[in-house]
Amino acid sequence: MPPLDVVQDPEKFRAWLHEQMQPRHHGYSHGVPEGLREGLIRYIVDHIPTGSFLLAVLTNDLKEACGRADEENKYRLFDLVYFLHNFAPSACWGSKDQVRAWLEIRTREESDSIVAACARCEWTAREAIDADIVSPAERVAVHTRLRQALVDHVDREHPE
Repeated sequence: MPPLDVVQDPEKFRAWLHEQMQPRHHGYSHGVPEGLREGLIRYIVDHIPTGSFLLAVLTNDLKEACGRADEENKYRLFDLVYFLHNFAPSACWGSKDQVRAWLEIRTREESDSIVAACARCEWTAREAIDADIVSPAERVAVHTRLRQALVDHVDREHPE
């Protein structure tokens, strides 16, 4: 994972992820397929749903991923999993439950508060902050508390 200051800045995090997706001479030599890069970055940074092939990869459903892969991507599963394992937040992939929880997390910052909102109903949680005083570590702690509250809400109110 990148340094905390990179993760906290969506534009820096996007740039860092994009760099990690590029072809390398070691590890995963082909990188993440170009056609999947922007969608994967939007999923990781903004919690925006992906297409069916990438969703199958993220949920660790090999059979579905193979069935939905196009001509290029059927040969690139290793590259995708290598990227996810080494560079993506572990909470955003690996099972259907983890992907569901990741997609449920919709946080946005406002000038005086941080908000978490459920995508399935009108539930929200808000914590006031003083944007001029709050340190990056305190901001992460607020996000963590609100994300946990949202996950608890989804588990309680929207069980599958």
